Order: sequence, then C-alpha cells, then structure tokens
Amino acid sequence: MHILFSRHAAALIAAPAFVLAACDTAPSSPPKRGAEVAPHASELAVSEVRWPGADTVDARVVGALPEEAAARVRGSRVPVLLPPRAGWLATVTVVTKPLWTTASMKAEGATIVVTASRAARRVEGVGPAEGNRAMRGARGFVTQNEGIWSASWSENGVAYSVEVECDAPSAEACASDALVMAVTEELAFAGGEGAKEGAR
Repeated sequence: MHILFSRHAAALIAAPAFVLAACDTAPSSPPKRGAEVAPHASELAVSEVRWPGADTVDARVVGALPEEAAARVRGSRVPVLLPPRAGWLATVTVVTKPLWTTASMKAEGATIVVTASRAARRVEGVGPAEGNRAMRGARGFVTQNEGIWSASWSENGVAYSVEVECDAPSAEACASDALVMAVTEELAFAGGEGAKEGAR
C-alpha cells in the first residue's frame, strides 16, 4: 500500500464495504445491551452505479493527473471525484479494485484521501440513519476520530468519503471540519470506465 495512505484510510481499504452510513445502512440506534447478532445477519450489497455524463468530466482535473493516475481513473469501476487543485493532484496515488477506488494526495501539511465504493454491508434489522450534515445536495456524516476528519455521503449510487489527516495533530487545518467540508464540496468528476468519451 502506498505510503501516503493514512492509517485510518488503510483500514477502510481493507474492508471495501465500510460505507454503511453513506449507503443508508447505518444503525439508527445502538444495539441493546446483551443483544446477540446472528453470525450471518449481514450481506454484501453491490449498488448499481449511475454514471454522470461524459461531458461533465472536468478537464482541469484530468489535465493535472500524472499519467499513471489518469490511466487508473479511466479504468475505475466507480465514478471518480477529485478536488480540482493541480498542486495536490501532482502527488496523487490512485488504487482501483472491482468494488472501490481510492485516491490519496498530499496537501499543505495534510493527507487527503477520497474513496468511492459501490458495496456496503446491510445488516438485518438495522434501519437507515439520516446524515448529520448537508453536503453536495444530500445528507451525509461528518466525524472526527483520532484527529482525522471524515465526510461521507452517497452520490451516483455510490458511497463516497473524504478524509483529512494533518501531519501535526495541532495543525490549524485540522482544528475544525472546515477543510474536509471545503474539499467535499469542490470535488469534480474525473471520469471512470463509464465515461470514456472525453472531457469538457
């Protein structure tokens, strides 16, 4: 795994069906004390991707990608969203698998990770949960864990997450959710196997 991946992102990548909340499969309430969960109570659900039109591929993003990263984006099985920041994209590493794609890049004193997955674990008896924030025209979740800010939501029939991990826990960029929200809102469509016709 590439050195740029945060330790939190690496754990997510190891389990590509991590995006329970963004796929409306997060628990709406905690399990009751002493409740037992059957060993086969969950199943892997793979969503149908709704591909954005090829004419919405952002040429700023495509043009800023290193050759290897651009090739991997073109072969992604899910629509890839990336921030239109050339300086960040110059360092991007893209990993693609049949069910998910992740991109990791260095920003000013931080690592930014954007992940998209078309798989989720659906647990029997667990209902949907509404997100705690509005983002990208939907409801999603913003959380902080061990100094890492995360935003997660659903778009294109796919579950997305953005993570921001600062090199120094005390860095101003990680003092609030401002950076993770800014990155989330500015993400642009970079392409994928369902959008090979070109960029605008």
